[in-house]
Amino acid sequence: MTDWMRTHGALWRAFVISLIALGLLGGCMAIRNLIGRSTGGPAPTPAATFTVGAPTPLPSAPSTTPAAGFTPTVPGVPGSALATAPVPSATLDPAPTAALTSRAAPTVTVPQTMVDNFEGRSQADPWIFSTAGGAAGSLSLGEGHNGGTGLRLAYDFMQGGDRVSAQLAFPSPITGAGLAFWVKSPPGILLALQAVDESGQSLSYVLRRPLRAVDPNAWYQQVVEMDASASHSGGANDGQVHGGIQRVAIQATNALSTGLKGEVLLDDVALLGSLVFALDSQGATPVPATADYGDLSSRLGIDIHSLNDIRALDAARSAGFTWVRTDLFWKDVERRRGVYDFSRFEAFMKVLTARGMKALFILDYGNHLYQGTDQTPPTTPEAIQAFGQYVTAAAQKFAPYGVRYEIWNEPNWDSFWPPSPWPDQYTVVAKEAIARIKAVDPNAVVAAGALSKFDYGYLQSIIARGAANDAHAISVHPYVNTPEDVSDNLFYMRSLVDSMLPQARLPIWNTEWGYSSADYGDGHSSQARLQQAVMVTRELLVSWAEGLPITVYYDLLDDGTDPRNKEENFGLLDDKGAEKPAIQAVRTLVANAQGRKLTGFIDTIPTSLHALMLTGANDSVVVLWSDTAGAKVHVVVPPGATVTDMLGAPLTLAPDEEAGGQDLTVRESSGPVYVHIPGH
Repeated sequence: MTDWMRTHGALWRAFVISLIALGLLGGCMAIRNLIGRSTGGPAPTPAATFTVGAPTPLPSAPSTTPAAGFTPTVPGVPGSALATAPVPSATLDPAPTAALTSRAAPTVTVPQTMVDNFEGRSQADPWIFSTAGGAAGSLSLGEGHNGGTGLRLAYDFMQGGDRVSAQLAFPSPITGAGLAFWVKSPPGILLALQAVDESGQSLSYVLRRPLRAVDPNAWYQQVVEMDASASHSGGANDGQVHGGIQRVAIQATNALSTGLKGEVLLDDVALLGSLVFALDSQGATPVPATADYGDLSSRLGIDIHSLNDIRALDAARSAGFTWVRTDLFWKDVERRRGVYDFSRFEAFMKVLTARGMKALFILDYGNHLYQGTDQTPPTTPEAIQAFGQYVTAAAQKFAPYGVRYEIWNEPNWDSFWPPSPWPDQYTVVAKEAIARIKAVDPNAVVAAGALSKFDYGYLQSIIARGAANDAHAISVHPYVNTPEDVSDNLFYMRSLVDSMLPQARLPIWNTEWGYSSADYGDGHSSQARLQQAVMVTRELLVSWAEGLPITVYYDLLDDGTDPRNKEENFGLLDDKGAEKPAIQAVRTLVANAQGRKLTGFIDTIPTSLHALMLTGANDSVVVLWSDTAGAKVHVVVPPGATVTDMLGAPLTLAPDEEAGGQDLTVRESSGPVYVHIPGH
């Protein structure tokens, strides 16, 4: 028996026994298992999203034989391979295996073993601190989940560096389907998990913030599927866990912003023997959504380039879109100095009004009558004054129609603010335009920003200069590779806007974001178009779950015929107006949302499985989907429930007599599914 065991073993065993006596060990997880871009196309600048690349290396250690079955050693104790200085190995008695059981039919038991709850000691050991790229930080005990003791991972990127981590080595490999832990993390920091298996393979996992975790002061849980890594290297190098896990590292990275300093709190690290999710229609209550999340269709918008394609517009309306975003080009409206011709746009407004649709006009681009070319932004006093007069004329003309406005399009990209973005210049233009609109139409709603992707530096610069002082919203074109990546980005963006404009509490609008079928091979192939449909549906679901009052898909029609050209394959319809699977997927989503409101989020295992509760007068629909490429999650749905796929086709479910429900496999590649629960 080692010195560590002599010191802590009795206390640990007493603690576990007391937890069992109180019936708390099985509940420590607290999982509720219940029932872009201008209208010219997406900017090519890198997305401000986190993709696991080269991970912080975890040194190799001698291979050991895993325990038979699901019998991990707990809590893990460091071997010298992970320590910055040699640390003696130790072996502790295995903790009893607990179980997570849903509270009503169907019933699924998920075995779990506590790895570390950080109680009963005064130091972070056996966890150790690691850093990369010159980042500073530390590891110590701190606040825990539910008022106990947890682990405090402090980070300081003010002098550089890109990540810090809390690492744990196991004296013998542990096996299980998932790793779970509770976390409290501030805005701007992204989390990742790294694990090394017995083959020496390093597996990296993206830990996206759950969609419902919008409170920076609240704990949330991460449940990681170990066979669904985002990247891998070394060893077997195939992305699958071989044998057991030898060591893990929970990482905090500064991928969203530089120079951050703070702390991440961790607690109740546990290993799960299986990852079966029981959807219980009568048990625990979902995490409630706020009242303003409401219905879906009233917030859906579509980008268009042509004002004359009525057939395509009708297709958008029938799919459920309410808003139409398009450019109100200054150069087209004012072809002679001081003479404004809005006739095309006024006719278009009458077409929209007849269909119960509304317009979001982009006030944008230059006019060679006053400065440079038609792409030159107004920066001289004369050009700024002339731009303001054009805005005044537009606001007067469209005041009866309830038009909303966006000031410019992607001014942080040199293609739309040549020769290079300049926050001072944009601020002058935005303030001029907003003042002009308010002077003639006080009821008009105006968004500033129109950012190409999540450009936090530019955002802070224009807010600091007053560009959004009188705006009603900040708009952004997310264009993230994975729709769920917006969760961490919007969490950080909201924190910046709220801290700089605390009295305004400005909402965030998504005014442009789409997926090109050409990103998935031949953009005209059925496989590529189905994958586009998956991403489109997830984009709209995530935007709704984030409570965005406006979310605009880019765009309605393909802009060309080249199946390999990214810019020509964003449409929900092809270039001739024929339907692609994506518009059917939108139609199916809107049909399931019709007459129902988003009322809550269901906590799931793993966390990469998302579940939204849509509640109607006589029934409910639960939308399920996975955000991890290649993942497939076993879900047990209630008896009597029916399920349809992303395109509305019914799915046949096999009965699960042991669990008392029906078996459903949710695959990331197949997109969201809709579980219909009658009489609930």
